[in-house]
Amino acid sequence: MAIMNMIRIMRHTFSLHAKISNDAKEIVQGYVSEYISFVTREANDCCHMEQRKIISAEDVIWVMSKLGFNNHVEPFNIFLLGYRNSENERSSAQKEPNARHVRVMEYGPFGIDSAGGSSS
Repeated sequence: MAIMNMIRIMRHTFSLHAKISNDAKEIVQGYVSEYISFVTREANDCCHMEQRKIISAEDVIWVMSKLGFNNHVEPFNIFLLGYRNSENERSSAQKEPNARHVRVMEYGPFGIDSAGGSSS
């Protein structure tokens, strides 16, 4: 994980006036990077055994549970549910036609005339 992201998270966790030494920042970054690598390797091994090439979020959550990181499973599940809900809302909003898209389809370079038929 990038050190600046790590520092931002650490500052958010502690009070605004807390001082964090450079050594502490580097140690936490090392632990977080190792944790991410470890969990990802384990999830990759599980996918490899199932002859899959893509690691899903569920794979990562399952591996965390299998490895005993049970206190991380529920927060990740909650985050994943919220993330997917927001992505579904966003994709639904993009599918709704607006005036600009209708005009492009009716008169644009797609070969469709104003009656909705093909102009070719």
